[in-house]
Amino acid sequence: MSVAGLRAQLNLDKAPCAAEVNRTLVPLREQATTTLRDGDVVELVTLVGGG
Repeated sequence: MSVAGLRAQLNLDKAPCAAEVNRTLVPLREQATTTLRDGDVVELVTLVGGG
């Protein structure tokens, strides 16, 4: 599964979202081609507005 696939599975594919795999930032343009492997540590951070 790719990072983009994981985002879609978690319903985060429509919102702005930063992704990190094993402490390495994955740019949005590379999320569809970055394959996740067993044991990878993934952090997804969604951006929200507020005041």
